[in-house]
Amino acid sequence: MKLVTRDSSNEYLRQQQQLLEDNGIPAFITGENTARIIPPILMSQAGLWVYIDEQHYDANQLLLNTSHIVTTAVDVDEFYQSQPSKDEMHTLLNDSLIKSALYILMTMVGIFVLVKIIDAVTT
Repeated sequence: MKLVTRDSSNEYLRQQQQLLEDNGIPAFITGENTARIIPPILMSQAGLWVYIDEQHYDANQLLLNTSHIVTTAVDVDEFYQSQPSKDEMHTLLNDSLIKSALYILMTMVGIFVLVKIIDAVTT
């Protein structure tokens, strides 16, 4: 995923996202809600990203020139259908978190046992 542009106007970013997707470049917007709640003095802006890194150049060129011919276009509907559902993503995230927690716990137990062994040998 690569950032294409940032802007404080969510409507502008949605229009740009539609332009990209109409031309075979799946894209998403981040920070839409965050940009609204952070004080303007911090200049927080939402960002428009492309999912496929190889489409970054085409996306930039298309935003500069709407008649640009995209050479890396994909079927956007097919792309979104091939992505895991939210439930599958939550399951994958939970599995990763559980495995990480178990790894950390086992490491801590291993260090504790090692300290006890060293303590027993040195006394």
